[in-house]
Amino acid sequence: MRLLCFVSLAALLIAVGFSSCKKEHAADYRDGFVGTYIGPRTSTSWMLGEPSHTTDTTDTVTVVAVGDSSIRVDATEMTIGEDGYSMLSGIGSPSNYFSVQFFSTDSLEVNTNTGGLGGGFRTHFLGRKQ
Repeated sequence: MRLLCFVSLAALLIAVGFSSCKKEHAADYRDGFVGTYIGPRTSTSWMLGEPSHTTDTTDTVTVVAVGDSSIRVDATEMTIGEDGYSMLSGIGSPSNYFSVQFFSTDSLEVNTNTGGLGGGFRTHFLGRKQ
């Protein structure tokens, strides 16, 4: 009887010991996207009745994980799927959008489009993780 009590007590202590161990933090799929990306940005603006104006620059975009389900691309916070794609659209009208696409966790494409009937603005960034 004592042996049975001892075995039961030992099993209980082992079970409690294993259940109180701190579990490892699961990998966050956003970790592969977080970083600084550098690359060309093309910006085009237009106004009704005037020629469009295009500027090409080299730019830097920073991506950070926010909370437990979002990322921030420069100043814009959004959720992103494990496939590395996210889009915010319809901000004011269907022609206004902000889209982000990651490729192989080392490249990033960001597109912004705003405007309406009288004019607008579009940017395209394609960067490589540093």
